[in-house]
Amino acid sequence: MTTLVNIARYHLVDRLSYLILPWGVMVFSFLVNLAIAAVVPPSPDGYYTGGLATIYIFLLICGALSMTRSLPFGLMLGVSRRGYYLGTALLVVLLSAAYGLGLTVLQAIERATGGWGQGVHWHAFGHFFTTVTALALTGVLAAIAVTMGLGGFTTVRRVTI
Repeated sequence: MTTLVNIARYHLVDRLSYLILPWGVMVFSFLVNLAIAAVVPPSPDGYYTGGLATIYIFLLICGALSMTRSLPFGLMLGVSRRGYYLGTALLVVLLSAAYGLGLTVLQAIERATGGWGQGVHWHAFGHFFTTVTALALTGVLAAIAVTMGLGGFTTVRRVTI
């Protein structure tokens, strides 16, 4: 377990990519969407911006880049591919929990202010997930996570350096 924590910390040497830029890009996208909503004529349903997707897209790109940026050096330090993958997965789980908590707080603020005072809100993007039961959603997400985890583990074993 110590190795996995050290690998997660190894990724956080680049704090800018994992901790600062995802929120910075999302805040920039939010401010642009808020400015557009202030200028565009009012809509009875509010404005669906999709700005929340920016944090997910940015972190997807960071994850893909981590394979080419930090895996070779990690292997030179004596880290196994299995350890690298599991340590990276640990970091992803911890960041997901932290970012999920932060987004939950922002959603509560959005609901309390009526869409940030401008009717701006991310409803159309995730509306499908509110129509299924919690058990079905958990099962689908667990199946996707297991499939992607196994696929990633298989891929990391064959990565050339």
